[in-house]
Amino acid sequence: MTTPGDADGAGRLDGRHDWLDAVRGTAVVLVVLYHAVIALDVVGVEPPRWVAATTNGLSPLRIPVLVLLSGLLLPLSLRKPPGTYVDGKLRLIGWPWLVWTCVTVLVLTAGSHVAGDGNFGPARIAQFVVSPQTYTWYLLHLLLYYLLALVLPPRVRSALVVPLLLVAFLDQPEALRRLLFLFGVFLLGDHLARVRPSLALPRHPAVVPVAAVCAAVFAGLSAGGVDTRYRPVSVVGVLATVVVLAAVARRWRSAAPVRAAAALGRDSIVYYTTHWVAVAVTANVLALAGVRRAVLATALLVLVGLLVPAVAVRYRAVPVVGLLYALPPWSRSGTPTLQRPARAARRGRA
Repeated sequence: MTTPGDADGAGRLDGRHDWLDAVRGTAVVLVVLYHAVIALDVVGVEPPRWVAATTNGLSPLRIPVLVLLSGLLLPLSLRKPPGTYVDGKLRLIGWPWLVWTCVTVLVLTAGSHVAGDGNFGPARIAQFVVSPQTYTWYLLHLLLYYLLALVLPPRVRSALVVPLLLVAFLDQPEALRRLLFLFGVFLLGDHLARVRPSLALPRHPAVVPVAAVCAAVFAGLSAGGVDTRYRPVSVVGVLATVVVLAAVARRWRSAAPVRAAAALGRDSIVYYTTHWVAVAVTANVLALAGVRRAVLATALLVLVGLLVPAVAVRYRAVPVVGLLYALPPWSRSGTPTLQRPARAARRGRA
């Protein structure tokens, strides 16, 4: 995914912060699982109860965790010159948003005609692009947050955290509440990083167990039907989730699952942008093949949703593949330079 880390120039992430990649990778896997469950409707089967409960329980946590991680690394990213900062955001966030929104529209248009309804005309496409339901909305929100953060002084960013979170209490469209609430979460991460630049967890032995209980309570409430998504109280669950996942990633950093999650997190922009198309196409294939076993269909959708982006990561050094995820920097001659992505770009950082 896209986070404002800085692996070159002003700062450099080291081993102490590898947990950020692991937590980010875990959150992206949960996003893939969520979209796989949604795609089961295309297959024509109901999700297994435990899977539905899991996705519902984690609903208030997935995207806010990703946004909070982006905020935690904002101070490091802001050390860059403004021009370099904006250029990076546009190339590494704005460009993937544009590319994959167009790809999604093409896939849906083609699928609509293949299915025989053909209802993706110009008006429907325009509605889809601006719809807050489009899965690429996250990239557009994040780009806006980055650009706003550039012009807001640190004290103003800190002062806006509480009002932005509390505005979710007001009666307003969900899209607007989500936009403002997540901006508050983004600025909360920024504030925490400036207060505690080391990003170290508190050393008290009760911190992690208490955080685990809080995260479990919020997940249980959501699984039980209590709507806490994009609500101020859910911030407690988001912070608790990050604390628990960070503690696990640090404690077992050499374990294969943690290393796999960290590797996925470093290329999260590829997994986030690519997985939906892979899942959508696979769901239609499973429907045509007559697959009706929910567990099998879910497993296949998640597997393809992770495997296809992994292949893209493997071949990202190929210019035409890399161009799907980042617009190359412009050379002095005024032409884009297609080259092997730098480590910072591979991590989805601008």
